[in-house]
Amino acid sequence: MKRLFLLLLFLASASLHGLQCQSIQALDAQNNLLTAGQPNNFTGVVRTFNNSYKGVKGSPYLNDAWYPGVIILSNGDSLANIGLNYDSYYDELSYVKRDGDSPLFLPQQQVKAFFIKPSDVKSIQYFEKRSMQVKNKDFSGFIQILAQRADFEILRKYKTTFLQNQASGAYKTQLYDQFVQVSQYFILRDGEFKALSTKHGQLAKSLGMSKKVMWDAVYANKWDLKKHEDFMQAIRLFISIYDQNAGG
Repeated sequence: MKRLFLLLLFLASASLHGLQCQSIQALDAQNNLLTAGQPNNFTGVVRTFNNSYKGVKGSPYLNDAWYPGVIILSNGDSLANIGLNYDSYYDELSYVKRDGDSPLFLPQQQVKAFFIKPSDVKSIQYFEKRSMQVKNKDFSGFIQILAQRADFEILRKYKTTFLQNQASGAYKTQLYDQFVQVSQYFILRDGEFKALSTKHGQLAKSLGMSKKVMWDAVYANKWDLKKHEDFMQAIRLFISIYDQNAGG
């Protein structure tokens, strides 16, 4: 009789443990279903049993806000007194009519050029819609004009890619989806586009200036030509030499 009682007690305990495990599993599944569509999930994909995902880093936009600007339309008309920003992921111009409005987009074919004047940037950001091919690669779209002279232009093309968090399982190395923005520089001279390197020797050669003059300036000023502001310092050096020679 005692042996039978112990057997019944063991079976009852095992059954209760099984119910508890099923309840915990059901609760986990319910909680994961409730998290579907939450703001921390950019792609709308449910990442179950994982609390390491942090959302989206970066932005497709050139600036951190919509700043005053002017749009020159393809038909020659212009629009002013609106806030502008450039979406480098879709290569589109975004605008808002008033602070707090949701951003709208103008079809690229309706825009010829636009200006943006951010409050924290010294110079106006000026873009034109251009057709541009370099070594059989198409860079057409909105191109930023960094400098202009009678026989050349210095150009900048932005490109943003979206890196989606592909890792799975308990051990993740990438916690974010991420917008990554890069830019390439070009010179337009004699009707031909050429890419500009951020290496001082190749940059000097492409610009047609002395490699020694470029290197001396890079070394003395500790310029990192991969940084836009330092790259523009090198471009300003080139333009100052060009202007001196043109004026002489």
